[in-house]
Amino acid sequence: MKNLRSVLACLAALRACRRGAAALEFAIIAPITAIALLCIYDLGNALQQQIRLTDAVRAGGIFAASWPDPLSAVATQVTAALSPWANVTVPTPTMACYCWDYSAQTSTSVTCPTSGTDSCTGSLIFQRYVTVTASRPMSPIFLTSLTTTTAQYVARIK
Repeated sequence: MKNLRSVLACLAALRACRRGAAALEFAIIAPITAIALLCIYDLGNALQQQIRLTDAVRAGGIFAASWPDPLSAVATQVTAALSPWANVTVPTPTMACYCWDYSAQTSTSVTCPTSGTDSCTGSLIFQRYVTVTASRPMSPIFLTSLTTTTAQYVARIK
C-alpha cells in the first residue's frame, strides 16, 4: 500500500507541475507551423509564376492581333516578356480559322488562307484565332504536385 500511495503522490505532483509545458507545446506546434509556411511559400511562388506567364502570353496575343505573321515573332515577344527567366517553354503559337454562322450559332473549322482571302461563303463570317502558350517548370519545397505552371491566351484576329 505504501508503494501505491507514493506512486499516486508522484503522479499528482507531476500533474500539478507546469515546468516544461511551454516547451512541449512548442514541440507540437513548431512542425505544424513550419509545414504551413512552406506550403504558403510554394503557393505564393506558383501564383507569382502564373501571373507572370499570363501577362507574357497576353502581351504575345496582343502582338499577334496586330502582326499575326510570322507566328514565330509572336513567340519571340512572349520570350522577351519573360527575359530574365530561364527554362521557359514558348512553343510556336497555333492559328485556327472558322466560318461562323450567327443565325445558327455554330462554327465550322476551315483551313487558314495564306493570302488575304477567306474561304467562307454566303452569310458565314470568317474568324481567325491565335493561341499563345508558355510554361515553366517549378521546384516546390513542399507541394510536390506543383511541377509546372502553364498559361494560355487566345487572341481573335480580324
